[in-house]
Amino acid sequence: MKLQFYNEKLLDFKKYKDFMKENKDAYFCSGLFTIDKEKNENEVHFDFYVPSSKKMFSFSLNGEIELKELKIYDERIPEEIHTDFDIDLEDFIKTITKKMENEGVKNSTKKFLFSFQVLEGKAFLLATIFLSNLGLLKVNISIPKGEIVSFEKKSLGDIFKVFKKNKKE
Repeated sequence: MKLQFYNEKLLDFKKYKDFMKENKDAYFCSGLFTIDKEKNENEVHFDFYVPSSKKMFSFSLNGEIELKELKIYDERIPEEIHTDFDIDLEDFIKTITKKMENEGVKNSTKKFLFSFQVLEGKAFLLATIFLSNLGLLKVNISIPKGEIVSFEKKSLGDIFKVFKKNKKE
């Protein structure tokens, strides 16, 4: 999945052009991308922050392009992501798969969830990978280097242990 392709698709869409005319200070601040290997479906969302209204909006590029206002749960102002990127998520899937092999992770991948963000001027992809046997990987990848910064395997059992521990406290 090449993100530049979806960005160009969005730039040509009338609803996007109208949105940018109405919100001249809006900027791209995050992207959410899902690759579902089981259902062979992809989801693409480009999010924009509008400083003048302190609101965030998301363009969904799944079939017909839709625009939705998002709730903001964090008081931090999202940083701008410049759209001069050339990112192919399949390259990152290969990098993650290789890391899984090196780490001895034998579970098969079911679904990839990527969040493209910038924090303190550094671009990164946060990846959550759903595995067979209720496994889960949390991976942080630096952009543009494509290096894995953190790699953590979890299971549903680990998550339940945390919930039980928090209930006791």
